[in-house]
Amino acid sequence: MPVPVWLRKLNHRFGHILEGSGSWSVTELERSLIDQVEAKLEPSTRTLLHRQLAEEYLVDRTNDRISSIYFYRLPEALLIPDPDFQDLLFKVRMKVDGRTQTNRVTFYRGRIFGVELRKPRKDYADAEIEVLDVTRGEPKNTLTSVIDRAAHGKS
Repeated sequence: MPVPVWLRKLNHRFGHILEGSGSWSVTELERSLIDQVEAKLEPSTRTLLHRQLAEEYLVDRTNDRISSIYFYRLPEALLIPDPDFQDLLFKVRMKVDGRTQTNRVTFYRGRIFGVELRKPRKDYADAEIEVLDVTRGEPKNTLTSVIDRAAHGKS
């Protein structure tokens, strides 16, 4: 008898927890980047984002620079209705130990989708961090898109 798809997905995601490449909460760094973006949002959108992060989710960290957020059951009422949030990228420009870099927070289909770091996570452990600004970017410039284009070519 074949294993149901939902069970395979659950097993795959639970495996990330056991391997240490996932968790049921965002890290302090991920949360600080999300908070910087949240501060730039309209109050109603800010409320929806805050409520999304109060739901149950898994953060997949199999890539050392990309953290993807997967919700188990996100009620449709918590999706951000603004059409821009169907595929949206925010760039968080910051100084890390005196050097300027840009990290990203992404939204997809009305939900928070991920946090993308310029450097591997370990590089931020004891770093002095100062946020400079938050701006909107082009979704095609996410690290996920760059990796996908490198692996599969332009579409």
